[in-house]
Amino acid sequence: SGLTRKYMLIKNKKKILFDKSLYSIRGICYFFYKEFTRPFASNSGQIMLEALVALSVILIGILGIFALTSRSLSLNTVAGSQYIAANLAAEGIELVKNIVDGNMMQGRAFNILLPGDYQVDYSSKELSPWYSPGNELNFNPDTGLYGYSGGEPTTYKRKINIAYDGAEIMKVTSAVNWTTRDNASFEINAEDY
Repeated sequence: SGLTRKYMLIKNKKKILFDKSLYSIRGICYFFYKEFTRPFASNSGQIMLEALVALSVILIGILGIFALTSRSLSLNTVAGSQYIAANLAAEGIELVKNIVDGNMMQGRAFNILLPGDYQVDYSSKELSPWYSPGNELNFNPDTGLYGYSGGEPTTYKRKINIAYDGAEIMKVTSAVNWTTRDNASFEINAEDY
């Protein structure tokens, strides 16, 4: 015991006793050999098991991050679609207001529009009848506007409903519906009086 130990070596069938100091190179090598091979010899499968558990924990963490990122991107797409649809619904209301204001400026009554379902785009001077299932709006990347002529087709459909609540109150409802790539349907409604 202590820093110096006595060891017996058998060489050429003779016992040779020699002093192996911890400070000698041979002593240091022997010390590290004994200290670091002893745990591996008795627990050789335990290290493999610990490595597999650590790898599993890391893998679960990485998969969780990927799932969270994928879900975040999916929700970002839905939020962007809702933003576009809300603006298209508001645009539908504004276009009807423009047509009503144009009628008033020409000396016509505001309520000459018949109750019913219509479609309208930014270039329309009057409302067009809406037929089920409705026309899809196209997006023109040059102008950045949505309309029924020209541009790339989208999944957005806008239906304008005009109804009267008495003779003096016109209710305008603009409904925009669309479908996503996984065939989920959404609808946004805006109304004004």
